[in-house]
Amino acid sequence: MEDDANTFFNKFLNIYLRIFHSCFIKKHTNFNIISKPWITKGMQTSCNQKRELYLKLRDNNETEHKLYYKHYCKILSKVIKEAKKLHYKEVISKSKNKMKTTWNIIHKETSKLTNGNNIKSLRINDHVVYNQITFANELSNYFLNIAGSISHKRINEKEEEASPLQNLFKYFNQPFEDISWPYTSAKEINKIIDSLKDKNSSGYDEISTKIIKISKPFIISPLINICNKMLAQGIVLYCILLSFLGSSSDYKIHGYGNSQL
Repeated sequence: MEDDANTFFNKFLNIYLRIFHSCFIKKHTNFNIISKPWITKGMQTSCNQKRELYLKLRDNNETEHKLYYKHYCKILSKVIKEAKKLHYKEVISKSKNKMKTTWNIIHKETSKLTNGNNIKSLRINDHVVYNQITFANELSNYFLNIAGSISHKRINEKEEEASPLQNLFKYFNQPFEDISWPYTSAKEINKIIDSLKDKNSSGYDEISTKIIKISKPFIISPLINICNKMLAQGIVLYCILLSFLGSSSDYKIHGYGNSQL
């Protein structure tokens, strides 16, 4: 289908890449990659294979290939997560201070940073309190009694609770209105491109955000057309869904899919 948003986008991307590669000659440079300690050479090979599968899948819309790629991503993600668990278990078992090492790992994984800002005041029952001991007592009382109050509230809700079907008939007794998406504009696309960070890293298309911002005057018109086709047809581009399908593993690479809004 010529007017399909995905077909239009693929044609646009092919032209863009052709011009890009004709202007910028690729140079191969060898450098040491700082890998995560639980990533083995076999996993790196699997991650490279995952990328190759995606590149083949990008121009192939067969359901069988999509399912195979999705299954491959799922298994790879599971293997990497398991390797990560085993690595941390080994680190903790070899540590002399296991408690400290455990908390260091938790802080590292949750990206928790130390915050030097202490709470100086607290509003309790519409009164501002500055006493730290009062803080502790009020918080202690709250967490001691919260379970009982929630349980009591839940019992009362169950008594008054209607069946799911009754709720459906009560709140959804009229047909839904059609959703109309307002078309995008040059101003909106321009603002989005300007908000991108200047980075040399790229996704599967090998185009960095820095290059996108430089070429903005030449690509903004087709991008507006593509976005408006998506809104008019009520679909999401395959390349957008790809970013969700393959984002679960440590080595992130875009996935593939199809969806209707």
